[in-house]
Amino acid sequence: MRRRLLIAIALLTGGCGFWGGAPSPEAAVEGSIQRLPQRVLAGPAIRLMRPVEDGAVVLFTYTTEEQGQRMRWSAVQIVQRRLGMWRSVAGGGGGTSDQAPLQPIEYGIGSGGSAAQQYLYAYGLVNDPAVLQIAVTFPDGRREVVPVENGAYLAIRRLEAGQAQPGQIFAAGNGPQHGVRIEALDAQGKVLYTNQP
Repeated sequence: MRRRLLIAIALLTGGCGFWGGAPSPEAAVEGSIQRLPQRVLAGPAIRLMRPVEDGAVVLFTYTTEEQGQRMRWSAVQIVQRRLGMWRSVAGGGGGTSDQAPLQPIEYGIGSGGSAAQQYLYAYGLVNDPAVLQIAVTFPDGRREVVPVENGAYLAIRRLEAGQAQPGQIFAAGNGPQHGVRIEALDAQGKVLYTNQP
């Protein structure tokens, strides 16, 4: 009996690492960064975390070096909690040389989630202190305004059952970033920057 109890405890604790689990969303992101082929110099620094129905969407930054080239990255991961442990199920990001000048706003789009629940998201960093909100218009015309927090923004859309899937929605767009329009707004709501001409 004691032996079975020890085996059960070992499977529940040690097995969580084997199955890719982590004790928190932050630890799940940290674990995914540790598996990168590049050498990570700094990060991940969590900028924003938004709860979603089956987990959280996490926006973070980090710095890498590969073959003498240093890169700044911003990325998003969707993490889910199963059996008390967190794991990354989807994500993506983009990077630029750390020698490149900072843009007033940086942006990216993506999609992901579980088989049961899919999300669209727009995210990025804001380097101009005059920008206080970001308005995101998705390809189907739905517009969301989100605050700039911790020098970043994150707009998330949950796709309802029967709604077009992310690939279909992005394919419908014909402008930059697959039809997603991103506008940087000041305190009065005036558009300072946009990702579309």
